[in-house]
Order: sequence, then C-alpha cells, then structure tokens
Amino acid sequence: SPTSDAYLQKKRRKEMEEMEEERRARSLPRASPATVLIDNNNYSTGRTPPPKRDGGEERVAELRPYLGGKDVLEKQAEFEVFKKGEGKSQALLLGQAKLEIKSKRAEIKSLTNDINYQKDRIDFLMSQLRTSEGMGPSNPGSPTSSRAGEDPAKQLKLAKKAYRSKMETLTEHKEEL
Repeated sequence: SPTSDAYLQKKRRKEMEEMEEERRARSLPRASPATVLIDNNNYSTGRTPPPKRDGGEERVAELRPYLGGKDVLEKQAEFEVFKKGEGKSQALLLGQAKLEIKSKRAEIKSLTNDINYQKDRIDFLMSQLRTSEGMGPSNPGSPTSSRAGEDPAKQLKLAKKAYRSKMETLTEHKEEL
C-alpha cells in the first residue's frame, strides 16, 4: 500500500538515487563545442603531434579547424603571446582597478549606513522636540532628552551637521566611482 513503511522506504531510496545521478551529471566536465582533446598517441589529423610540455602532459587542447581554419589557430597563438606579454600587465592593472572599486563600494556602503543612522537620529530628535513643545515650558527638565543636560535643539543641529558632511562625502565617493 502507498502508506506502508516498505513502500515509503523504497520511494525514498529511489529519490536519493535520482538525486545522486543528477549530482554526478552536474559534476562531469563539459567541453565547449569549439574544443576537443586530442591524445598524443592517437593524433588522427596527419600532422605531427605537438611537443610534450614540461609536465609531460599526455593530452593537449586544440581548436577544431572547422570553426575557422587556420585563422582561428593563428588568432589563438597570437592571444597566447599577448597573454604572456602585454596582456599580463593589463591583467594586473585590471585586478588592481577591481580591488579599488571593491574598496570604494565598501566605503560607500559604510557611509550609507552612517547616513541612515544620522537620519534616524534626526527623526528621533525632531519627534522629541515636537513632544517637548506639546508639554510647554512648565517642564524644562523633561526626561525626553536622550542625553542628560543637553538641549534637543542643540543635538538636532549637531546631528544635521554630521548628516550633511557625511552626505557630501558620499556624493564625492559616488562621483569617483
């Protein structure tokens, strides 16, 4: 029956096997249709095999000629030369630029969090001022002040000043990015 323990165990085991098969299928290397591995011992194109590399690799990757013939192979060779020469320095510059952008984005995120905090503080102080105005001047030492002994209006002025300065800094950082 569909509710028996044996049936449920069998169903679960089948599901686990299917999941394992899917995992194996995803982990298999997939080759691009533009590349093919050619074994040095079975080089069927009639050309001489390329020399073995330092590591004694038995297999080398090579573009199939049907994708563009010799032009593709020449372009690949030119690219290899570029990668080892001028391309290497350009890759280093690109890596440095990426790190710089990453750090600037982190700074922008931090500044944005600080600005949001300052805005919340301004909103809180504004609500305190409205509340204290509603109480009137009869209670000057009201417990609504977040810092004992400081005037909420003075705190509000300082919070707005901090907000403006952080906002200017954020604008500068965004312009640099």
